[in-house]
Amino acid sequence: MPLRLIRAEKADIPQLVDLYFDTFKSPLVLRLKPDIPPVREWYRKSLESDIEKPHIRIYKVVEAHESVQATDEIIAFAKWSSPHTEPPQENPTELPVDGDVALFEEVISKAGEKGMKIMGEEEHWCKLLDTIQTV
Repeated sequence: MPLRLIRAEKADIPQLVDLYFDTFKSPLVLRLKPDIPPVREWYRKSLESDIEKPHIRIYKVVEAHESVQATDEIIAFAKWSSPHTEPPQENPTELPVDGDVALFEEVISKAGEKGMKIMGEEEHWCKLLDTIQTV
């Protein structure tokens, strides 16, 4: 089965949300982001915001057909943040309050600290491979 890697579009976001929650089922992830409607809505809004940012790349993998349509089943996706000089958002997407917010903040903080320890201030393309999942 040949596959195609292409940029995701806003119309793909509902499938990306479904794929995310179908993929990440570990006890830790479910504690941070339980698979319930308010958290799905939070993730949808997060992706909608990210897909508009010039430094964020969201790609999808679909089976290769003669033409790629928004209705093709997405079998994987990934999100990268490229180096950028834009200031951080003053109002970042709020954390999902239906999960364990304190643990979520701790995990994000430790991931950020580890990234700084490894890369420091050096610019690099794959600043963070935010997500990658497959069915």
